[in-house]
Amino acid sequence: MVKMIAALEGEQPIQILVVEDEPDVANLIVKLLKKTFDVEVDLAQDLGHAREKLLSSEFDLVTLDYLLPDGYSTELMRMLPERPSRPAVIVVTGHGDEKVAAAFRGLGVDGFIIKNEALPGRLTEVVGRLLGAMAQA
Repeated sequence: MVKMIAALEGEQPIQILVVEDEPDVANLIVKLLKKTFDVEVDLAQDLGHAREKLLSSEFDLVTLDYLLPDGYSTELMRMLPERPSRPAVIVVTGHGDEKVAAAFRGLGVDGFIIKNEALPGRLTEVVGRLLGAMAQA
């Protein structure tokens, strides 16, 4: 796939925060995002580091694992509305079911992806849709 959305038409590069504690999955997501899209990617391996990064930097999009070593990412979702410009959020999890997906939808997530063999294609699809919407806004 051709790199998409070149820094939203000449503006600052798209900033993505990947919140994932499994190193192999984190590396897969980071590599996929950088290869497919014209973005800058930062990584947090737990809620504490994600919270610090969200408070100190602006992100356009966050991929968020549900179960992290120091808690559930629903805690992080609850802090996002306090920010002046909330990033788009995609939950990427291996622990989710319909009940978890419904809870996240209630918190305003923009996508919900299960960690399985379809992860690369599904992530590319959802991120592409969100970045396209950002470019048109």
